[in-house]
Amino acid sequence: MNIKEIKTDALKKEFEVSIPFKEMEESFEQELQKIAATVRIDGFRPGKVPASLVKQRHGMKARQDSMSDLMKKAHDRILKEHALRPAMQPKYKSKESGEGKDFVFSITFELLPTISPVKLEDLKFDRYKTTVQKADVDALLEDFRERFNDTAPIEKARKTKDGDILLIDFTGKVNGKAFEGGTAKAYKLTLGSKSFIPGFEDQLIGRNVGEDVLVKVTFPEAYTKPLAGKAAEFDVKIHEIHEKKLPEINDEFVKNIGFKSLEELRSLLERTKQQDWDEMSYQYVKQDILNTLSDHYKTLELPETMVENEFRSICHRLHHHENKDEKHEHYSGEDFDKKCEGWRKEYFPIAERRVKLGLVLAEISNTEAITVRHKELEEAVWKQAQQYRGEEKKVLDYYKNNPEAVEQLRAPILEEKVIQHILDKAKVTEKKVSFEELKKMVEKRDEEMENAFRG
Repeated sequence: MNIKEIKTDALKKEFEVSIPFKEMEESFEQELQKIAATVRIDGFRPGKVPASLVKQRHGMKARQDSMSDLMKKAHDRILKEHALRPAMQPKYKSKESGEGKDFVFSITFELLPTISPVKLEDLKFDRYKTTVQKADVDALLEDFRERFNDTAPIEKARKTKDGDILLIDFTGKVNGKAFEGGTAKAYKLTLGSKSFIPGFEDQLIGRNVGEDVLVKVTFPEAYTKPLAGKAAEFDVKIHEIHEKKLPEINDEFVKNIGFKSLEELRSLLERTKQQDWDEMSYQYVKQDILNTLSDHYKTLELPETMVENEFRSICHRLHHHENKDEKHEHYSGEDFDKKCEGWRKEYFPIAERRVKLGLVLAEISNTEAITVRHKELEEAVWKQAQQYRGEEKKVLDYYKNNPEAVEQLRAPILEEKVIQHILDKAKVTEKKVSFEELKKMVEKRDEEMENAFRG
């Protein structure tokens, strides 16, 4: 077997492999002997089947297996002799073959870039801390009051106002004709809920019980056909005006909704809200870390195929979302390729960033000896199963029978461990801010990143 390097780029190497015909035949004969030792054919004892019959019946398989074995040997020898770090499976291309000829083929490797280590102790980050206050819990309790409110007819006659619940009859018409779904009796409508066509609820404010109101609106262009964009009139009869009756927040109220005491509910709301805000703070500093790493390795050359594969993966998710495809099918064909190219300008930079950060985080995990334990994978599988109540066993069986699916859970776990490791080693300054300040910071940076990707 002769191997020579015929092309070299920073992240791509191509080798030409020439396997003499004699070597191929020797490998072929060895495969035939392996088959002959175990094959069973009626009329012959195992290991006693004539070589000519084995060749006749199993020659094609023996030839394929021997060629695969020789190609694997070439692959392994190249990796060892040239100390290559392939980014993915290499590409093979046949150059010359045939009866009595040497088999000549090429192997092209895309390689992982060399990533210079970053000194984690020199990195600096601000971590923003926001603490739940009594007023925040009070606001959450008000939400509970709204959620469990009751309604009752107004006690004193007055005109309708925003927030009222009206009991109405209505009949809708387009060009003087009633349309399907445009009529209702004793319908409860909350003014200000924006649950009806824009402008409908506004025209019922300042009205009296018993009043007949002609409401004129135009259906939005995005409305379902055939009503989209059309002008309509609704004959509305107001029967009753109701208003919300909010319960008093006390122990009796919270016991009715399943809690032991008001203090228990306050404590739960405080803990839950604090966890939410801590997670928001963590995600903000995590994004800082990823941005810092991305900038640090701004000039890092990336394997072309890895980036293209990631971009195509993004295209598949976009197409799935557009078409609301619940089957998660793999898309292909000229139409999909054309649509994918239309997304390239906006989403290819995102694919590049994802590949870059994936490689950098993987390098840090190797350098810092960060791994995912088997127990952590088991916990991740169980969490997946818990999302499908009543079908936990089916989900667990799926992961048990599909090791590659379990491996897909490894990457996000490893990423979180690397991020936490960076936080443990870097210089992190804690800064106290209000929730509103943190929220504005998150929104501002999200907008900046979106604008950056869109150019």
